[in-house]
Amino acid sequence: MCLLGTYSFLMRTDFFDYELPQELIAQVPVPRGESRLLVVNRADGQLEHRVFNDILGYLRSGDTLVLNNTRVTARRLLATRQDGRAAEVLLLRPIGERSWEALVKPGKALKPGKRLTLFAREREDRRFEAIVVESTQEGGRILEFVDRPTRDELANLGETPLPPYITAVLPRDQEERYQTVYGTTGGS
Repeated sequence: MCLLGTYSFLMRTDFFDYELPQELIAQVPVPRGESRLLVVNRADGQLEHRVFNDILGYLRSGDTLVLNNTRVTARRLLATRQDGRAAEVLLLRPIGERSWEALVKPGKALKPGKRLTLFAREREDRRFEAIVVESTQEGGRILEFVDRPTRDELANLGETPLPPYITAVLPRDQEERYQTVYGTTGGS
């Protein structure tokens, strides 16, 4: 459900489903200013391939342009469960003094009371113990750490989460390229 002002409405996400051949999915970003824009002429259904900078030529008085001004701040970390099996944690936002709200995989197995050991692929020697203290209404988890410095250190470890259709490994020095130029606040 989306909330817009005082109105709420259901959004049919299936309207956004389409077939996209794997070979057409860019695995690395193009240089800034070269992003492509697909334009559909509503009158005749014709397609035009343009660059994003051409967008102003398609906007008219009264159009609404929605900009995402949030930066991706989530961090993906590897983990092991108490029994040694693999898990994955996507840190969403810090909570309170020593916790993170997170998405965990496998979600069903990581109920409150379970313990995890988190680590980053690039720093497997540095490990962090966490306990699942709560499940959120949205299906996430609240992970609690030993103290605030430990919690805060995690914000600088791990990987930027990329969509599953991007299989290329993103070098740390290129993470900024996946941020929107409009990004001013964390939250994506």
